[in-house]
Amino acid sequence: MRKQVRRRLAVVAATLVTMTPLAARADYSAAVLADNPLGYWSFNDGDSVVPNQGGGGTALDGQVIGGQFVSAPSFQLVDGRTVSGLGAGNRAYLVGE
Repeated sequence: MRKQVRRRLAVVAATLVTMTPLAARADYSAAVLADNPLGYWSFNDGDSVVPNQGGGGTALDGQVIGGQFVSAPSFQLVDGRTVSGLGAGNRAYLVGE
C-alpha cells in the first residue's frame, strides 16, 4: 500500500515539475513587456503569408517566396514589430496573390 502511495506521489510530482516550464515559456513575452523594456529578442516563428494591411482584405495578401522567413528571431521593438530574415545571398522576394 505504501509503495502505491509513494509511486502516485512521485508521478504527481514529476507531472508538476514537467508542466511548470511550459507555463513559464507561454508567459515569457508578457513578463518581459511588464518590465517596460526598450526592446527584446523574440524567437517565435511566423508564417509565410504576409497580410494586406490596406483596404483590399485577404485578396491582396502576399506570399513569401525563396527562403525568406517572417518574424525572424531578431531584435523587436516593444510595439511588436518583427523583422524579415534575409541572410547573405538570400534572393527571397514577396509576390502578391
